[in-house]
Amino acid sequence: MLSKYITSWVKGISFLTSSGIFMLTTLKKFSSNLIIVSGQLCGIFVLKMEQNILKMEHHIFRGITMKANAREIAFTAIMTALALVFQVLPLKVRTPWGMSIDLVAVPVVLLYLLFGFRTSMLGLVAVTFGLMIISGPNSLGIGPIMKFFATLSVLIGLIFAEKVDPERTIKYLLAGFVVASVIRSVLMILLNYYFALPIYLKFVLGYDITSGQEIIRIVEEMMHMPFWLAIALPNTIQTAVDVFVAYLVVGRVKKIIF
Repeated sequence: MLSKYITSWVKGISFLTSSGIFMLTTLKKFSSNLIIVSGQLCGIFVLKMEQNILKMEHHIFRGITMKANAREIAFTAIMTALALVFQVLPLKVRTPWGMSIDLVAVPVVLLYLLFGFRTSMLGLVAVTFGLMIISGPNSLGIGPIMKFFATLSVLIGLIFAEKVDPERTIKYLLAGFVVASVIRSVLMILLNYYFALPIYLKFVLGYDITSGQEIIRIVEEMMHMPFWLAIALPNTIQTAVDVFVAYLVVGRVKKIIF
């Protein structure tokens, strides 16, 4: 059964990766009304956030002058809109317990590779708010919250990798993937056990949850594998998608925006 799930995930990820590369490399030609409208709305939101962040930094780090880059803000808005488009498109592989392996976080990781941690966090917060609006009240905000912390884990992993290889060669890529996968897997196991799964299984799927052992039993019956592996495996695959797809297209995107 484990090989069956791995095979299906690999096939799904291959489709997602090829689709993501195509969509991201044709970003310059992508001018649908949805992207334009979303970009305008997200641009306003991102600009306001950027202004507030700069004000906070001015108070915290007095004497340090930091200017908002118009190109940076505009691209953050576009990446936010693109992430939300990926969310509504059927380019995803779902697990029985609610997680989706998709391309939503790739634009955020791309922001990190292009502009650094602060800009990627700005994009991540904007994407999270957008996902909450799209998912609606019935989702209880579980998915967007989990996506926020999962993607944050990837960014932290890439920060550690920067210390290993500042030149961002293949060593940087592999180190970032490994560190991000470990951080993400541990964090997602804890958050799923104590936060997401108790709410999702009880209020969305209708299970009668009485203890943590019930959560483990239900997930293991769904996935036919140990609980920790059922959480860690798809999150590791998702980390690979986030890191490798973004890394593959960052060079081409640089040529477009710089």
